[in-house]
Amino acid sequence: MIEVFKTNITDRNSMRSASKVLYQTLNITNVTFDLKDCNTILKIESDTNCNQIVIEKLNNWGFECELLSTRLDSISAPST
Repeated sequence: MIEVFKTNITDRNSMRSASKVLYQTLNITNVTFDLKDCNTILKIESDTNCNQIVIEKLNNWGFECELLSTRLDSISAPST
């Protein structure tokens, strides 16, 4: 599952701190930030839906975080 968030994380130190917290507390396989995007995008890849936990963790650390989208990373094609 891939979840995409809008954040207010704008520097590398905050990005590293947030990544460390997310990796340590959740079953996340990949965390990436796009600091150049105007929404400072955070992309989380995990086996489960963890958007509420991600938002709560980042909010508790003083960051803003809003879910933009969720999608399954493997969507089966319809059978014919």
